[in-house]
Amino acid sequence: MAELIDIFEIEFMQHALYTGLLVGIMCSFLGVYIVLRRIVFVGASLAQISSTGFAIGIIFEMNPVVSAMALTMIGVVWFAFNLNSKKIPQDSTLALGYIIASASAILILSKHPKGDADLLGLLFGNILTITSDQIYILLAALIILGSIHLIFYKEFLFVSFDPEMSETLGFRPQIWNVLFYVTVGMLISLAIKSAGILLVFGLLVIPPIAAILITEKISRVFAWSVLIAVISIPSGLYLSFTQDIPSAPTIIALMTLWLGISFTFNKLRHAVA
Repeated sequence: MAELIDIFEIEFMQHALYTGLLVGIMCSFLGVYIVLRRIVFVGASLAQISSTGFAIGIIFEMNPVVSAMALTMIGVVWFAFNLNSKKIPQDSTLALGYIIASASAILILSKHPKGDADLLGLLFGNILTITSDQIYILLAALIILGSIHLIFYKEFLFVSFDPEMSETLGFRPQIWNVLFYVTVGMLISLAIKSAGILLVFGLLVIPPIAAILITEKISRVFAWSVLIAVISIPSGLYLSFTQDIPSAPTIIALMTLWLGISFTFNKLRHAVA
């Protein structure tokens, strides 16, 4: 325990911890909607689109966060109005976004002097090199996004899981869907810069799935999902530091361990029942 405290007294480890927890809490929370709405690859596609925006910013010497946010918002609008298309299946729309964005990011950075390093940075992030200013920006943005989801929790929940009934009662599912995708897109754009595509997508998917296996009550699913992320992030950073291994894959490995425990618990619970 003392060794754990000592490690997180190091400044860059503190920054990594704060960043990881901020990203982890919001991703694992929004991930519940993404998993239960069966739009998991929205997260993957938006993450890849955001990385293409970063690549554009790097090549044209723009602020990469701004270019990533702009391109992600374009992807958000496209998904919001095309995922329910009768002509093109939902999974095909998501696949198109992912494939086109992936190829674009690679092509854009292929001629850049540090293109390989930039691609690795987008994939794995640079959570150990985050500055205090970046943490404050991330904190402010996540407070705004978190407030939106707390204030409109019932509306998001209703529209997500019973869109036909919500429309009958006067809600406008399309508007709420657009707002939902905008918040997800903003989160991904901000989170990728620090945490990378791999960890962000892992946080959007693994804790929510594990939580769903643990409990069937929706409010507890959100709570368990966030708890799993909050436990896995400091543990993963600690193991990454002490064992000299990459932080993002380590955190994902620990979340996968939670997934295995949740799966076992679910099987035992149903066997006893």
